[in-house]
Amino acid sequence: DNGLINNCAWVLLKYDLTIIEYPKFRDTITVETDIVGIKKLYGYRSFTIKISEGTLIASGISTAVLIDINKRRPVKISPEQCKLYGIEKELEENIPLDDFIQLEGYK
Repeated sequence: DNGLINNCAWVLLKYDLTIIEYPKFRDTITVETDIVGIKKLYGYRSFTIKISEGTLIASGISTAVLIDINKRRPVKISPEQCKLYGIEKELEENIPLDDFIQLEGYK
């Protein structure tokens, strides 16, 4: 048993990250994440990053696709997986995430 439901795994596609401040050397950080929802083949999660005092230093949202490990193809989330994640219905629309910026001078 590999611990995967229906031999599926989430693969991160894109994320939007807002950095308020960077942690300092030896800061302990806490990352919290929560399910936003699903739409078609995409799953969305929000996340926050805080330092030990509870100060928010970064937040964002990510999108991922569910992949069948054996077939190596995207799959729609099953009712069993929806129940596991507490998802009752699909989101009304996709959540737009910015495209990656092109770095200048990069070849």
